Amino acid sequence: LTALFSDDVKYLLTGSIYKQGQKIGIRAALLETKKGFQLQSFEAEVAGENELGAEVGSLSEQILAYLYTQILQSGDQDLAIWKQRRPKNWKAVEVFSEANELILNGQDKDGLLKLGKAVELDSSFLSPRIWMIPGLRSQNKVDDVKRHYEFLLRMKLSANSFELAMI
Repeated sequence: LTALFSDDVKYLLTGSIYKQGQKIGIRAALLETKKGFQLQSFEAEVAGENELGAEVGSLSEQILAYLYTQILQSGDQDLAIWKQRRPKNWKAVEVFSEANELILNGQDKDGLLKLGKAVELDSSFLSPRIWMIPGLRSQNKVDDVKRHYEFLLRMKLSANSFELAMI
């Protein structure tokens, strides 16, 4: 608790692992100590101890991706629209950001692979699919273009304003 009152500590990550019936739950929270509020919470549940290590690793990746996109890149206005509509997996946002950089630097093939990875990480995160369509079209992958576009049309109601304009 002394960390909460230290001028040197701006963020505090707390967590717990608990048993809930036959399942094991994992909970973590990132706190902003100066203003005294919770920035984000992370939760996962596994069926047993054998899955615990992998799930802790996955949750750690989500926390790191959140820290990267929200804390370290907080001045980056390019990510602001995705920060408002919290994706399920922050690693997907990080990978999407890396894909954008590759595409903007003319590395379309590598960027397209990263966009695919972002979709794998969070299939409900629409922006990578939007960015994938032109790349798939240029590779003449018409069936993939149709599949992604049909998915985007079905998900239109959950799109943020930027995504909606792009669809």
